[in-house]
Amino acid sequence: MQEAYPPKQSDREALWLALARTIVSHDAFLHDYLDSAPQTNEVRRSSALLGGGLIIAREFGLPLSLLEIGASAGLNLGFEQYHYELGTAAYGQADSAVVIRSEWRGGPPKLATPLAVARRRACDLNPLDASSDRDRQRVLSYIWPDQSARVETTEAAFDFAAGMPWRVEQADAAAERLLWTLGPM
Repeated sequence: MQEAYPPKQSDREALWLALARTIVSHDAFLHDYLDSAPQTNEVRRSSALLGGGLIIAREFGLPLSLLEIGASAGLNLGFEQYHYELGTAAYGQADSAVVIRSEWRGGPPKLATPLAVARRRACDLNPLDASSDRDRQRVLSYIWPDQSARVETTEAAFDFAAGMPWRVEQADAAAERLLWTLGPM
């Protein structure tokens, strides 16, 4: 299917031909692939974590303890180290390769509060490894091919997360009460 994805141009007929060839030549792989749960990791959700994290930091003046359930590859675990463009306001690491641009309505957000994360934990029923090309391709396969900005942001987040010390642990958050004892920080 890579032949049909941007930046390559495909008309409708070429896309259908590519899809038909893929189904015929990769039937067993597709059967197994579709038998497993989808794995998405929307990096732009970090904007919500930023907003909530800043409110908590402003109210209590303490570093956060972050626990992400259903974390997939853990791309949101480093949310405070990303760069955010919120209308005319900016927050975060200016040199971060992960840039999250959001449409902003209303008054300017309160971004002056320092934000620190002291602990990070993450679990997923079927965790993905941010350093794995196969896992990266799996997450990217759930992004519509014409959404190039989402693809770029997700790829940058994978590059960032692959170099971080945290990992997403295999755990069922509903069944296990050991979430804060999941592996080392």
